[in-house]
Amino acid sequence: MKKHEHYDVGLYLRLSKDDDVRSGDSSSITSQRAMLEKYVRDNGWAVHDCYIDDGYTGTNFSRPEFQRMIEDIIGGGITEARFRKLTAKYEAEQSAKEKAASEIIAEIERTIANKKDASAWLELIRNYTDIQELDRVVIGELIEKITVSEAQVIDGVKHVDITIYYRFVGAVNTANLTARKGDACGKGLYNHRD
Repeated sequence: MKKHEHYDVGLYLRLSKDDDVRSGDSSSITSQRAMLEKYVRDNGWAVHDCYIDDGYTGTNFSRPEFQRMIEDIIGGGITEARFRKLTAKYEAEQSAKEKAASEIIAEIERTIANKKDASAWLELIRNYTDIQELDRVVIGELIEKITVSEAQVIDGVKHVDITIYYRFVGAVNTANLTARKGDACGKGLYNHRD
């Protein structure tokens, strides 16, 4: 078994004032402490002290417990090399968690927006359950845009893709119109659904 070097370490815990700060230690501080204490135990080190700045921003060093920890490092109570390694590891883990949280929040916001769009579509389409005539007003209300691809001639047959983008929903299906070479515009067209 590998022999561990002895280090006296300080546990520095911080939760930003921008995060949810509760009275006393926050749940994030509690989980940080448990993680760091386990790491120290697993490596056979000793905890000199625990420094907690709950509710302080990390954008500057005006944090009382951080300052106290620096004094303990200068006084020799905490091994500086171990402090630097633990701090770097903690900051990397914090950064990864913040990135993951941002991605989750963005996904939640997209889901909420999609739900709102679906609700708006249902509200709009209820007005058109019994369409008697397809006119400019109906098309303007239901359709956001229509795209028509450039015509392609394949084996003497002209192909055009048409995509209809419905309001709040997007493209639902694509029509592929085909005409035999030499047919006049509008004659001999037939529809293929993708």
